[in-house]
Amino acid sequence: MACVGNIIFHLLFGISEPLEDEAIHKRAETAFQVAKTFNHPFVYLVTLFPFLKYFRFLAGKTYEESIRCCEELSIFYKRLIQEHRETINYEGEPRDYTDAFLMAQRKHNPNLNEEGEWSDKQLIGVVGDMFFAGIETTTTTLEMFVYYMIHNPEIQKKLYEELDRVIGKDKTIAMSDQPKLPYLNACLQEIQRITVVAPINLFHRTSEEITIDGYNIPKDTIIIPEFEMVHKDEKQFPDPWKFDPTRFLDAKNNFVKDDRLTPFSVGKRACVGEALARMELFIFAATFFHRFEFLPEEPNKLPKYEFNYTLTKNIKAFNCRIIERK
Repeated sequence: MACVGNIIFHLLFGISEPLEDEAIHKRAETAFQVAKTFNHPFVYLVTLFPFLKYFRFLAGKTYEESIRCCEELSIFYKRLIQEHRETINYEGEPRDYTDAFLMAQRKHNPNLNEEGEWSDKQLIGVVGDMFFAGIETTTTTLEMFVYYMIHNPEIQKKLYEELDRVIGKDKTIAMSDQPKLPYLNACLQEIQRITVVAPINLFHRTSEEITIDGYNIPKDTIIIPEFEMVHKDEKQFPDPWKFDPTRFLDAKNNFVKDDRLTPFSVGKRACVGEALARMELFIFAATFFHRFEFLPEEPNKLPKYEFNYTLTKNIKAFNCRIIERK
């Protein structure tokens, strides 16, 4: 989704491009191509057996094309970083994330060592993670949201009622409207509970030996936090496979944030783009349903519950009708 990519790119490099500009669409498409790398089975094997990275030719054309796109974007990032380095005012306020990083780099890595936390290599890695993950996961969650709304027209109707009552017909939705839309917030929290875009989460490795609930976990053990087990736990969420936003509304219909839900992980390894992702989800979802009604492609013929499972989870392609609301 080009508009999502444009927002992220502005935060990273201070660049905004018109949505009709072909460049932003091409960049978003390249990011989606790179995201296929993370959905490739070879990624699992390399994570478990790092030496396999020297045999990537075994992974096939899709994997090789994704790597090529990644290297292409990396060259593009290097050029933008160099432009920032030539124009930055180290005594002023940072213009964007890259400026902020370069200011910290000047303090912690003044000799510009090629390795380490404050190297250009690290900056390129972080920029890539934020751009790829921000586009892929946000877009996937919004697709899932539309999908579940098509399957739950009565919930979609309540969403329209709240948006029309609170926002009205002509106003442009802003983040300041979020506290006034408890039902929408509950719907967004429920979609993150029921879908879990990262079903097995990311792989981690223990840095030291640790004991949890009597179980000894040796140092350097690969562990996979299973957040979906909590999200679908019947003791925590009765009838867990039902899409029900009222789980997160109190007796007075106020939104209740639930800390049992961890779509962005937890702790120091939590998603660095969580705040941005939450803002994007709210703005785009609210705007979509403020202006449009989403219906099945054919009346009484709902799209099937079919998902693709890899490192991420996404809905298989489906068609729908989008009708402008009057």
